[in-house]
Amino acid sequence: MISVKTNEQLELMRRAGAITRDTLRLLEDKARAGVSTAELDKAAYEFILKCGAKPSFLRYHGYPASVCISIDEEVVHGIPSKKRFLEEGQIVSFDVGAFKDGYHGDDIKDLARAFLEENGPGWLDKPVAERHAAMARFGLDRNIPKMKADLARYGIQYDEWFFESSLHESGFVADTVSELTERGFTYEKDGALWLATSRILGDELRAAGKSEKDIEKLDLKDDVLRRANGFYTYFAADIAYHRNKLEVRGFDRAINIWGADHHGHVARLKGALDALGLDGQHRLEIVLMQLVKLMRDGEVVRMSKRTGKAISLGDLLDEIPVDAARWFFNSRPDTQMNFDLGLAVREDSENPVYYIQYAYARICSLLKTMADEGRSVPAADKADLSLLSGEQERALIKELANFSEEIRMAARDYDPSYINRYLMRLAGAFHRFYNACRIKGAEPGVLEARLLLADCVRSAIAVCLGILGVHAPEQM
Repeated sequence: MISVKTNEQLELMRRAGAITRDTLRLLEDKARAGVSTAELDKAAYEFILKCGAKPSFLRYHGYPASVCISIDEEVVHGIPSKKRFLEEGQIVSFDVGAFKDGYHGDDIKDLARAFLEENGPGWLDKPVAERHAAMARFGLDRNIPKMKADLARYGIQYDEWFFESSLHESGFVADTVSELTERGFTYEKDGALWLATSRILGDELRAAGKSEKDIEKLDLKDDVLRRANGFYTYFAADIAYHRNKLEVRGFDRAINIWGADHHGHVARLKGALDALGLDGQHRLEIVLMQLVKLMRDGEVVRMSKRTGKAISLGDLLDEIPVDAARWFFNSRPDTQMNFDLGLAVREDSENPVYYIQYAYARICSLLKTMADEGRSVPAADKADLSLLSGEQERALIKELANFSEEIRMAARDYDPSYINRYLMRLAGAFHRFYNACRIKGAEPGVLEARLLLADCVRSAIAVCLGILGVHAPEQM
């Protein structure tokens, strides 16, 4: 879902962004040799509070500071320290966020600079609403085509791009909040409208057999749906979006892929959908993906062409083949991955993509050679498979027998890494079989049985690679 904000929301975002901008300027002024990174962090903290905002990063997932201060080769998330002092000649990057009136401000200097270069300074004199609308269009016109191009390069094309602004403009967010109110799940406090999240989740936990003591330990919180200023929160829009999917567009089930940092959002969103009578517990599935760290030769890679902080998909695909990217991203979805760029481009057995594609190409080459000699793969009912009695033959057959179950489990758990691991085992079993069992020159009955076995492996590899979106090359 692409979020297009209202003019009122853009104004709030502008204020948060302005605080972030001014904080960056403050840090730039104070950054000099001999200053500790802890001193810089304290200065930023005090300034953000003075502006009536809160540091976005402080205590986020336990982060101990208000600013990420990274020096030289550090990519991002350098933690300020009293023992770390700046030195002459160092490259220092600051990552700052400020939270005010429900919105986080962040560094978007490049986009603003591009707007200025293209449109000139005259826009500063235009009405705020007109200026904000123009910049929103500018950002979307630049970013969405790039996003689509990068995704197409990666092999992904979405059937529909849904804009959050349509939910606000149509009144669907307001209608969704009204529906929750009519069902008795909201209340007013401090001028804002709140969802009784703690009651919704508490009742569901009691129904599941949880004790009051266990529920109390969870320290459940309620959530704001509409702020005192009349603006709806992102959570309200998120509820409306999923209601639109399940109720209006008629999805039987919605499967979302989120970053692991959103894990705390899962239960409350499902609970809100339950409160709307949409059975969020069963109709909304959330797959959490962990962060990826890019490495090369044991060192963290700074790849961004712009800031050294954000690494785009396009940047990554400039470095490695699409097949390697798709393989590695599918290989470990539930744990943090160290993505080895050096390994991804190696052409040897250490690279799992190369290892599996080589097995496939090896089989294709074998079948072509035998076909040129007039020996084609026999039909399954024409080969005497009882002749496949050797250790490596039986081991390969056993791996082939797991084919359907591995795909079933991958679908059941929304986890493609089952297929990655299966392909590694299957390719390994084939390579051992091929090295141990002669095909060309074997007795006719044995030759036909082994040809059929090899062709079955080829077919299984092709199907599995196809599921992952990785090519199955006939030649390497």
